Amino acid sequence: MGKDINQFMLVDGTGDGLRTFFDISDGHYVVPLYQRSFAWGSDSGGSRENEIIQLMDDIMDVREEDSVYYLGSLVVSRKDQAFEVIDGQQRLTALYLLFHCLDLMVEKEDAFTYACREASNYAIHRIRDLVKDASLLEKPCEPSLLEGVRTILRKIQSEEKIDSNYKAKMIEAMRRVCLFRVCVPAHTDLNRYFEVMNTRGEQLEPHDIVKAMLMRPLDENGRALFSEVWNACRDMTGYVQMHFGTRLRKILFGNDWQSPPKIEPGGTACLQPLSPHEESLDLATVLSSSFAVDTTDGVADNDERIRFESIIGFPHFLLHVLKVFVRSSGMRSVKPDEPLIDELLDDKKLFRFFERVSENGLINGVKLAEGDFSWGFLNCLLRCRFLFDKFIIKREFKGEDPEGEWSLQELKVTGSRGSKRPYYAKTEFRNPGKWRLNSDYLKDRTKMIQACLRVSYTSPKSMHWITELLFWLFANNCENVRLRISSYLDFAERLAAEAVADYVGSEDAVQNQGVGTPHIVFNFLDYLLWRDGRAGSNPFVFEFRNSVEHWYPKTPSDGTFPKWDQVNRFGNLCLLQSKINAKFYNLSPESKKGTFGDMIAKGSLKLREMAVLTVPSETLPRQATEQWRDENCERHEKEMLTLLHGAVSRLLRASD
Repeated sequence: MGKDINQFMLVDGTGDGLRTFFDISDGHYVVPLYQRSFAWGSDSGGSRENEIIQLMDDIMDVREEDSVYYLGSLVVSRKDQAFEVIDGQQRLTALYLLFHCLDLMVEKEDAFTYACREASNYAIHRIRDLVKDASLLEKPCEPSLLEGVRTILRKIQSEEKIDSNYKAKMIEAMRRVCLFRVCVPAHTDLNRYFEVMNTRGEQLEPHDIVKAMLMRPLDENGRALFSEVWNACRDMTGYVQMHFGTRLRKILFGNDWQSPPKIEPGGTACLQPLSPHEESLDLATVLSSSFAVDTTDGVADNDERIRFESIIGFPHFLLHVLKVFVRSSGMRSVKPDEPLIDELLDDKKLFRFFERVSENGLINGVKLAEGDFSWGFLNCLLRCRFLFDKFIIKREFKGEDPEGEWSLQELKVTGSRGSKRPYYAKTEFRNPGKWRLNSDYLKDRTKMIQACLRVSYTSPKSMHWITELLFWLFANNCENVRLRISSYLDFAERLAAEAVADYVGSEDAVQNQGVGTPHIVFNFLDYLLWRDGRAGSNPFVFEFRNSVEHWYPKTPSDGTFPKWDQVNRFGNLCLLQSKINAKFYNLSPESKKGTFGDMIAKGSLKLREMAVLTVPSETLPRQATEQWRDENCERHEKEMLTLLHGAVSRLLRASD
């Protein structure tokens, strides 16, 4: 298979301008019938990044100094003048849609087609109309392709509000992105090849390569222990204790499953078998009619079934842990001009970062032996996962609830020996030398400030706040649960305040940044309003409100009221979910309040404050919209900026 490999830049320069990966003279691409339909671009509900958005962000992450950025491979079979796509069709289709949305494609109807799929081919052949206006289509098209185009266009429009040169920068970045096209040998049984590819299990991931590198210097027993701990940490669902067998769970976490884990170099003690009576069940218990193996994730403290979902995946968790390991050990690079790990948490460079730390990292001027690095990192990995599970938020799902909620809970255990049963309750905090601090208010604040940070930084590449919290917990030896909640809460609030500080240098500095105002500014303001009890009777929840929009519209509906040259001021802006923004768009503030009152009551707290102020003055009865524009917007803005500035100043002074 390796004899026919061609390397293509996604976008290349020619004498006639730009040429794309699809502008090929030796054939066209065909997706065979045995391939599934296009599946990227579907709504992921905030639990993970949309694959198309991730692809676009990956391309935009290409740096100017990167001469080539490898996007992966496309496996094909040559059939006369066609390349039948065997592996990589999801990415290939997404690129085809992206090129059209960026106006990069030349007119060539057969550059990319589907075998025996009329709805898909109709969409592909009418792609230009699809990009301009889907209503122009005369027949039904493949819904996933339509949604893919809409996803790309929404992303472009959103980014252009912040940077009007986004499309040009995207095209320039694509000129440094390379895709391999690999042809299988002639006469290959394609159906069999495709079947093998899809039944052979998961392909080797970058973190699997990192694991192999770290296990290489260990002996057989060491590798066995390393693999068990690594695999337990790799499963980001639930709590790490639940991913160990009975023997290791008891050794690492104690009888109560809550003791701080620690792995000594070599780890041979962990491999000794337990005595025969430990964690065993007698025969009568096993044979009883009431005996059953408990396979649930656990229960809440009210016996309701419960499960958890991590806010990040394992590759990004490894990057956070690697940063904690480097900082906590005082490691420095042998090359001062080259950091051991880039600021951006790019999981595609995972192996490169581990290799760089292993080869260039010095502790007190001395390079760690390979085995010491492996054991040191494994110990840091397990400790960080223990802290992550206990002190950093998750999504919690109770019963059959499909939506979930933000959760800050810890695992506990009831029962004894073989009948132990896990359950979950709010994470406990203590003050040194004092009894347990039972302030639900402080616990809720700790959860809410993390939710504020989570919804502000939606890409796992930019969730630096997780690294900071983990390092703070790690440095303060918080595995022993003797954690002062007020200190932890203050630190988390300072992380948000530091992110906002550049935009609130003075009480009016944040004005006139329009839709480019960072989301953390709005979300931190919502947190402060919630903290001060201004949510009222309607509960407030941090959601993925990802669109900065105007209360007084930029383009009034049908000219029914005048334009306003100050629509971009901070007082007139709020965060909305994209699907809600389509409804708001160009209505007047008065109409928005009257039409979408129920929706506003569940929205951001700043939006609720704006709606409350959209009323005529008693002393000067006028239309609410006019009153908002002339007086109430400025009043609201001053109050919000005063609240922001006061909180930021206080928190940053406390950290000095």
